Amino acid sequence: MEKVIFHIDMDAYFTSIEQLTNPFLKGKPVAVSGGPSTKSVIASCSYIAKNYGIKSGMSTYQALSLCPQLIIVSGNPEKYIETSKKIFEIIRSFKEEIEIYSIDEVFIDVTDIYEIYGKKENLAREIKDRIKKITGLTCSVGGGPNRLIAKIASSLSKPDGIKIIEAEYVESFMNNLPIEEIPGIGERIYKKLSDIGIEKCSDVKKVGQDFLTKIFGKLGMKIYNYGCGIEIPPLYIEYPEISIGHSYTFPSETDNFEIIEKTLFNLCEKVAERMRKKKKYGNFVLLFLRFEDFSSIVKRKKFNNIPPDGKIIFNLCIEIINSIIIDKKIRTIGISVGGLFYSSYPYIFNELIKRELLLDTMDRINEKFGENTIFPAILLNKQINRKTHSFYFWLFKNQKNKNFDIKKTSL
Repeated sequence: MEKVIFHIDMDAYFTSIEQLTNPFLKGKPVAVSGGPSTKSVIASCSYIAKNYGIKSGMSTYQALSLCPQLIIVSGNPEKYIETSKKIFEIIRSFKEEIEIYSIDEVFIDVTDIYEIYGKKENLAREIKDRIKKITGLTCSVGGGPNRLIAKIASSLSKPDGIKIIEAEYVESFMNNLPIEEIPGIGERIYKKLSDIGIEKCSDVKKVGQDFLTKIFGKLGMKIYNYGCGIEIPPLYIEYPEISIGHSYTFPSETDNFEIIEKTLFNLCEKVAERMRKKKKYGNFVLLFLRFEDFSSIVKRKKFNNIPPDGKIIFNLCIEIINSIIIDKKIRTIGISVGGLFYSSYPYIFNELIKRELLLDTMDRINEKFGENTIFPAILLNKQINRKTHSFYFWLFKNQKNKNFDIKKTSL
C-alpha cells in the first residue's frame, strides 16, 4: 500500500495567537519579534504584513521601512508552547504516532486511517476543523507519499487550505515546480542554481546527479533527490514520558556541600547538553539521593517549560534540595528532566540568543575535541570527577498514594 503522509502547518502561528488574544490586531499588518528594538528580528507576521514583503528572519528595522504602519508585538514563548501542546494532543487524538517537526508543524502517517473518513481530503478537513474548534486557529494540510511532497503541498495551500498530491501525479507535479519551493533551498543556494540555469525541478533531472554533486558536494545529491520528489527518511516518532537524566556515585560518602553542589551542577550540564541535542524542553525535575546507609529519597517537582540550560536546571534542583531535610552523608546523586517536548522556537528572542549561542558553541567544541574540553568555571575544582552515568526514567503513577515512583532505570 502506498504511504500517505500529512504535513499539518499552522498559519502565521505566533501572530495568529496574538491576534486571537487581542482582537484589535485582526485585519492589520502585525509582526511578532523579540521586542520593540529595531535590532530585533521578525519571528512571524500576518498575511497582510507578508503582502508588503515582510518575512520571518527580517530585522524589524527593515520590516518597518517596508511597512511603516506595521504593529510589532513582543513574543510570548510560554503562550506559544502551551498552545502547541494542545495542538499536538488534538492531532494525537487521530493517531498517537506523530512527528513533531517544529513548534507549529507536525507530520502524521495516515496510511492506515484515512479510509475511515472516506477519502484523504475528508480526514484533512476533520483535523483542521478540530484544531479550529478547540484553539481558534487555522492550519494548512498537505498530503503526499512522503514528507517532502506533503510539506511542499501544505506550503502551496496556505493559508487555511488543503492540497493532496497523489503518488501517480508526483512526477508531473515536481516537473513544473519552481526550485525555490523545495524546503531548504534558501536564497544563496537558489542564486547558485539559477546562475547555472536551474529554475524548475525538471531542470534538476536534465543536469543529472553527478553534475550537482560536483558543484554542491553531498548537498547536490540531496538537491537532485528532492528535485525528483524522492525522500527516504521515515517519520521520526516522538515518544513522550521519557526523562533524560544523569547520576554520579562519589568515591566515598560526603557531606561537603561544595563538592555536592559542583557535582550536581555537572550533572545538570550533562542533562542539558543531551536535551539540546534532542531539541527538548521539559516540565518536571526529578532529584535522586542515596545516602551512606543506602536509604534514598526521590523528589519530583513540576516546573513549566524547562529549557536545555544547565544553569537553570541546577537552580531548580537547588530549590528542591532546599525543600527537604538532609542529615546523612550522600553516596549517590542523580537528576533527570521529564515531561519532554519538542521546541525549536523560544531561543529566537533576543534576551536568549546570546545564551543559546554560547551553549551551542560549547557543545560543538566538546563534540569536536572531546568531552569536557570546555566547561563552566564552577567545575574547575580538581576533586570533581566529571564522568557520570546517563539514564532514562520511566515513571508511573501509584494509584494508592498518588506519588511518582521509579518503575525502571537503565544505566
